[in-house]
Amino acid sequence: MVRSIHEQIYRVGAYVGQIAIDGVYLWYIEGTEQNIVVDTGMTAEMLKNANVPGLSTGVIHIQTLEEGLGKHGLKPEDIDLVIMTHCHVDHIPLAHKFRNAQFLVQQAELDYHRTPPGSC
Repeated sequence: MVRSIHEQIYRVGAYVGQIAIDGVYLWYIEGTEQNIVVDTGMTAEMLKNANVPGLSTGVIHIQTLEEGLGKHGLKPEDIDLVIMTHCHVDHIPLAHKFRNAQFLVQQAELDYHRTPPGSC
């Protein structure tokens, strides 16, 4: 059975009782030859507007993508490689900002999102 992200998050919240504090992260890896980012994240505003039960309320802005990379003297266009752990809505919205990067995505993940189960 395939469930929407909204339903998945709602069901998780129902099992644990209280909604846990969660975050939307990306990681910067300073390679010897490449600047690497794992996932692309999303803005606090995007998360608020997603209207995901238990996830879109109480959103607190910590820093933007540009602020985080700026602490390392970088901009999104300085990133050479983006490694996507998976393609959920909280991992991919800022992908367009990495216009000079190559993207690495698992083939099975890419296939799933190109042709989700039940779409044929």
